[in-house]
Amino acid sequence: MIRCYVLSGAYARAVHFINSNKLQTKSKQFFYYLLYCQVQLKDWTSAKHSLLDYENGLIGPYLDEIGDGPDLEILLESRIEHLKAKAFEALEQRETASEYYCTAVCKYTKIFAFFTPILFYIQNFCIFTPKFLHF
Repeated sequence: MIRCYVLSGAYARAVHFINSNKLQTKSKQFFYYLLYCQVQLKDWTSAKHSLLDYENGLIGPYLDEIGDGPDLEILLESRIEHLKAKAFEALEQRETASEYYCTAVCKYTKIFAFFTPILFYIQNFCIFTPKFLHF
């Protein structure tokens, strides 16, 4: 149901449904949808509160029943890092945002072995603008 809300652009409904049922405490996948919708709505205050819950460990674990494999868990973590970066960028915390953009790319490239040289470059030099990172 949440996926339908997200795909149809009913972000406020998705946020309300997730929050009212506390689904973000049940799985990391629901947390991702919550944060994604908050970013789409440009609700930076709520996104910041959600990120505090994430940092404090109040988010549920990755559920294999919902996901389709171990690589998707890494991809999900990469997407969460990307959304964190977008939120911090909107909150004018650009240095923190750039760190999250770098982390997102590093996690994403770990899925693909042939990106090892790129991963090395990013981890050691990480000088790029957020415009290069689009999921």
